Amino acid sequence: MSQRVRITYSIEVDELDNEVVRLAREADQIMGELHQTSIIEGDVLSIATSSNIGTLRATLYDLDNRLADIDTIITSYLQYKVGAPPGEQEAAPQYDPQLKIDQLRGVLDTLNVPLETSDEKPA
Repeated sequence: MSQRVRITYSIEVDELDNEVVRLAREADQIMGELHQTSIIEGDVLSIATSSNIGTLRATLYDLDNRLADIDTIITSYLQYKVGAPPGEQEAAPQYDPQLKIDQLRGVLDTLNVPLETSDEKPA
């Protein structure tokens, strides 16, 4: 089984159809290979059967990755169609440690737990 690496790239919206068709054709080809591979050739408890199963599993892995790629493209496209373009989406709020400390103090005050203060900063 070959190693795979996940990459991200962008293409023009009008090229998406062709890219999905290309990937779908590759998936169809892989399914054809699966259909032509037999699990059992002679003795069931044999090296040949084990090898055939290994080949089928590797081919299924390739098919699953191809289908995941297609699904990711389609899902991203649909999100693009119903929402704002990625560059215009609202950025996630930044983490504010002081806000968290203030919230914790509020909880402690509610529970009437004395809070020791210190000049030391946490490591």
